[in-house]
Amino acid sequence: MWDRIMEIFCKFSPERGEKSTASNRKSSWLNVLCFYIFGTMSFFYQEMLYTASEDILSGRKLPTSVIIVTFVTPLAAIKLIAPWFIQRISYVFKICFIATFMVAGLVLIIFVNDMHLKLVGIALNAVSTGMAEVVFLSLTSFYPQVCISSFVAGTGMASLVSPLYYTGKSEEYLIDIIVSAVLKSHWAKIINSSLRALFQFQINGFVSRLVKMLLPQYT
Repeated sequence: MWDRIMEIFCKFSPERGEKSTASNRKSSWLNVLCFYIFGTMSFFYQEMLYTASEDILSGRKLPTSVIIVTFVTPLAAIKLIAPWFIQRISYVFKICFIATFMVAGLVLIIFVNDMHLKLVGIALNAVSTGMAEVVFLSLTSFYPQVCISSFVAGTGMASLVSPLYYTGKSEEYLIDIIVSAVLKSHWAKIINSSLRALFQFQINGFVSRLVKMLLPQYT
């Protein structure tokens, strides 16, 4: 199944004419998975900060746009400046830089009450996010083309998982409401009936094949 998925994703890749061995398929699987995780983790905290902006500013007479501007400004600066010199720095240093800034930013946001330091923490997270995007996207040039798609898919997953994670941790009762609403929705009923019909079709097909195999003279 995985080989078929990889074949579909790599259909338009320059490497599509090469014969793949078992070791190459395993390596491709690991590469796709790693870049998917890189994309998810790179943008996970960005989406979470947007979701938690009102909680960060609670009790303070500041607009929510302060969080967005504080995050977007360093992010744009890093994306504009870093690509011109980032290739001269080793990957070990770049990964350590990303992890350090991300952890330091989270510590300032969570454990410090001063609003100015919280904004500094948001800016540090923005620098880390921008650097991660530049580093990992440039790293895909050494790997098959499907790794770029995997990284982009990971960023999309971060946009979905991060708000759900924060909502679940901060307001657990909303999870029950969302799940209940989804289960009672019109689309859920359609999916449920479709799955039942498919399951019944599979059972009928299995019984028909079994009868043909055991009693061929009656079929």
